Amino acid sequence: MLHWAAVAGDRIAIAEGGVSHTYGAVALQLRRFSSFLRRSGVREGMIVGVECESRRLALLVMLACESLGAAHLPLGAGDLAPDSPLARRCDLICAQHVPAGEGLPPILGLTQESLVAILSLDLRAGEGVPDSQGFGPGTAVRISRTSGTTGAGKFMVKPRSYYDETLPIYDWCLKPVDGDYTYLCFYSPSVGGVFFDLVRALRFGNRIVFATGLADILGLEDLRSAYAFLLLRDAETLAGACRDLGRNLDLHYIDITGAAVPRALYALFEAHLTGDVRNVYSSNETGCIAAMSAAGPGRVCPDVEIRIVDDAGAPVAPGQVGRILVRSPAVISSYLWDEALNLEHFQDGWLRMNDLGRVPEPGQLEVLGRVDDMLNIGGEKIAPYPIEQRLRAIEGVSDAVVLRIENDNGVGRLCVLLERPEPGEDEPLRQAAAQVMAAYTRSFELRLEVAFPRTETGKVRRNLLTPSSPAPSH
Repeated sequence: MLHWAAVAGDRIAIAEGGVSHTYGAVALQLRRFSSFLRRSGVREGMIVGVECESRRLALLVMLACESLGAAHLPLGAGDLAPDSPLARRCDLICAQHVPAGEGLPPILGLTQESLVAILSLDLRAGEGVPDSQGFGPGTAVRISRTSGTTGAGKFMVKPRSYYDETLPIYDWCLKPVDGDYTYLCFYSPSVGGVFFDLVRALRFGNRIVFATGLADILGLEDLRSAYAFLLLRDAETLAGACRDLGRNLDLHYIDITGAAVPRALYALFEAHLTGDVRNVYSSNETGCIAAMSAAGPGRVCPDVEIRIVDDAGAPVAPGQVGRILVRSPAVISSYLWDEALNLEHFQDGWLRMNDLGRVPEPGQLEVLGRVDDMLNIGGEKIAPYPIEQRLRAIEGVSDAVVLRIENDNGVGRLCVLLERPEPGEDEPLRQAAAQVMAAYTRSFELRLEVAFPRTETGKVRRNLLTPSSPAPSH
């Protein structure tokens, strides 16, 4: 960012809430935040909790922590309770909403008054300028955590070297953005992938637009140079809004995360968002693993190694299904504060994913769903993911879930749930589902739902979908 501040200081770096900030202005703001934190006692090796509603301010505080060799840990409002075990792991907290009560580490309140003082600090020559040589590549600068949708959130350290090691993989898996591009940011920097995208955008002199919806981007001059990172559910909402307006945004590309893109949605995205839809298999622990596609298995990213193993950890035969193991320069070496998880998931540089998959050909990867989603149907193990993908392709179906239920004798059988937001003539859906299911079973139950219960990130809450009363059989 300092490079662009020096050579193109008048270029817009960040736009939020209708206010634009140039690279020169953002670089000066960063120097002042760094100086403020240093004067407040922040040093290398410390953990600084960051709770900030403004995405621009949150980004500045996080980057200022990194410039001092301190690790920033994103916090939510619920993490600021006096009895919060996470807050107590911090040496200091920067918070826009300062809680009342005791039992927390020292808090630097990011109130309107304090922000005015910070952004008007008098700086001595060279003060607050990040020293790229001041800390080693292994210095911890960020603590990420998983969403917790599959259990308690897990925490992990990202060192300074993470950016350099993962940028080439991102450029291969997505698209290079070195030049006059705009990053449409719909989420908070507290999300691991979003923070990395923000750093990537600033490194390449891009303009960051903190958006909340379609209205924030329709006024941009050149959408062909804009790219976005979107959860699957938000991409569908955005594309639907464009369809209703008769618009095609024609973005540079979109990176869809959170779930595999159903084939039917590729057509919707390509018609109204962009002809370049990227669906990346990744995680907080690994970064990018493979570039997926609607046509078949994904392509494994450069410098990423894949193993497929059975329940005992032994390699399976080529093309067979098993648990996915990943190794790459971007893979973390351990979780924080949980040795039991480390013993379960890490061995000799390999990370045991909670996903099932197979390698049909060298350099390819087909992801078949989560390990704990495997269904035992009368003694036969069935992966629901491939079935659900075919069911989602049925016209009128927005999502599909395949579950195991038990008959009166305790024997498992398949239950198919189809989400169709616009109920109408259901018999064609039943017939189409029966054709798909014929390849997997002779007997199943079918239920039609208007909307599935979901998490905040759009993932289906499968545990709330288990049928509790008889349904039509096939």
